[in-house]
Amino acid sequence: MLNKNISIKTKLFLLSVIMQAITLVIFSYSLHKILEISIFDKIHSTLKVITLNVVDHILEQNGNIKLSRLDEEKEYDFKPLYIRIIDEKTSNIIYTTDFPKQINIDTKKIKNLKKGVVSFYATNEHIISQIKINSKQLKNTVVQIATSSRNTTATLKNLFHILMIITPIIFIISILGAMYLLNRAFQPVESILQNLNNIQANDLSQRLPLISKNDEIGRLTHEINSLLQRLEISFDK
Repeated sequence: MLNKNISIKTKLFLLSVIMQAITLVIFSYSLHKILEISIFDKIHSTLKVITLNVVDHILEQNGNIKLSRLDEEKEYDFKPLYIRIIDEKTSNIIYTTDFPKQINIDTKKIKNLKKGVVSFYATNEHIISQIKINSKQLKNTVVQIATSSRNTTATLKNLFHILMIITPIIFIISILGAMYLLNRAFQPVESILQNLNNIQANDLSQRLPLISKNDEIGRLTHEINSLLQRLEISFDK
């Protein structure tokens, strides 16, 4: 809790600083997470389309993978893009386009895949989409499409660094703005206190200048002047 001896103006300033800091942290974190989700959603959507397109190309050739033209990297201008086709029963690779060797074949995951449904998973460096085909032309075959997540990670890191630079600047500007507004708001109060200090006990005829009429400061000034008037009348008696 704030010290009771601290002025109201200082308390309001400190509370304003705390609230602005919390707001900026929440805003920066939310912005980062929203953009992160947006980027990964876009990648997932693109990989899903490419995965289904690869399946269509294979089925057009009656399941003959060798005759299928699997050049989605150029077709979609999406780089890097790797394709791997796996036999579910043997876990052998039927077809690959320099698919990263560090992405191991998880037999359990492959067997648990739902037929005809695109699913996603990620490693430290790659995002992978996969689908299990079960058609007349091609049965128990898994198509995997992978792309590097380095560009995405680098983009998010750059965004984080930008936020680390911009957030303190916004915080400083907001503090200066709070100081300016508080000084403007308390200026009439300080003026009233200064004028009250100038009023002598032996001269109650003095009155506070009316700064405004329609706000709280104006009403306070009016009440103080009324009090001074009543005191003057009582002392004259």
